[in-house]
Amino acid sequence: MKKKTLKQMLKKSKSNQKQIFAELTFSDGRVLRVSVDADDQKALDNLKEQLRDKTGTFTDSNNNIFDLRNLVHYQFLG
Repeated sequence: MKKKTLKQMLKKSKSNQKQIFAELTFSDGRVLRVSVDADDQKALDNLKEQLRDKTGTFTDSNNNIFDLRNLVHYQFLG
């Protein structure tokens, strides 16, 4: 298979991946949405463990830091 064709196939397969979103609500009222590939079970398990134990931090695209110790509520969206 040609290199170009292989790259095109990989690009298509990446664009078809489903995402699972977790919506996190913090004690100061801020809400953060975190996405994980639905096929990446290890990443999903790590996220669930972090949320359950309230350990770690997240940083959004504006460099705001969200400390999970201040997590009030979370839910997973399709």
